[in-house]
Amino acid sequence: MAGLMRGKRARLGALAAAFVAVLALAVALSVTQRGDAPATAQTATATTAPTATATPTATTPATALLANPPTCTARTLGVSRASNPGLAVDCDTLLAIMSTLRVSGWIDYDTPSWWDHSSPLNWSAGSTLGYWHAVTLGGTPQRVTGLDFSDTRESTKVYSARQRRFLDAEHYTRQWTLRGVIPTQLGNLTALTTLDLGGSELTGGIPTQLGALTKLMQLDLSDNTLTGAIPTQLGSLTALMALDLSDNLLSGGLPTWTASLTRLTALDVRNNSLGGNLPAGLRELPPTLATLRLAGNSFTGCIDERLRLAETNDLATLMTARGLDWCPVGKILPLPDR
Repeated sequence: MAGLMRGKRARLGALAAAFVAVLALAVALSVTQRGDAPATAQTATATTAPTATATPTATTPATALLANPPTCTARTLGVSRASNPGLAVDCDTLLAIMSTLRVSGWIDYDTPSWWDHSSPLNWSAGSTLGYWHAVTLGGTPQRVTGLDFSDTRESTKVYSARQRRFLDAEHYTRQWTLRGVIPTQLGNLTALTTLDLGGSELTGGIPTQLGALTKLMQLDLSDNTLTGAIPTQLGSLTALMALDLSDNLLSGGLPTWTASLTRLTALDVRNNSLGGNLPAGLRELPPTLATLRLAGNSFTGCIDERLRLAETNDLATLMTARGLDWCPVGKILPLPDR
């Protein structure tokens, strides 16, 4: 489905480019008829070329934030802004990034069929924060502790134009699909313990600002098209228990800071473009690590036997695909205490 949506966007982009080309040709013909083609053509080249490359990035709806986002009120928060400034910051941050988040539609897994409503989230300064889609509140005083855009069951029935009736909702799942780049403003949500942006259409790199989410216990950015290296700032997430970066286009090596995540129980980086030797980034496995998935990357060298201590792992798949072998005994460091 993500591929289908990307295909739609590509076709729209092609149509837009064709329209611009036709418009430019019409202007050129008009100028030629006036007899001042040479001078005007030079001016057009000098003034329009930079704009042609800069405008798409600046005006892309998927990445542009609201210029003047609304501010959360006491009605939104349920308390005055002064009595809970942390929650006010959380709420304002969500309203600021609201323009980048859309609901892609409903999926019927029995037929299957698809309705793309392209409706926005119900985030609004005029509605109560506790009822906002994908948002979890917790703690005392309350803060935004969770953003979960994974598939969720909804009780609302779905109208089928084909059948001209509302269909039973029990077979339907709403998929919250995020488009564009990951908003750097998410780093303001410092009380987050769960951030799930998996299964969307996100592009670009992983923001370094996510390293400020030091209370984060679960980070899921899987199944997107994220690129670049895994930021070193994520090594500050020492409360992290599950890190899933699988099924992206991330490059570089596996960071050595994974050893500092001593509470980590699951690490999944499969199906990326990561390379380099192993176990360079995993010299000290956290004793809690139970799941380790590395296959579908371009790792080289040998595999440290200690990696087998993860009860669920895909080392056999990785070794077969890459022609790797276990490291010689003399190159294996002592096992960590458990």
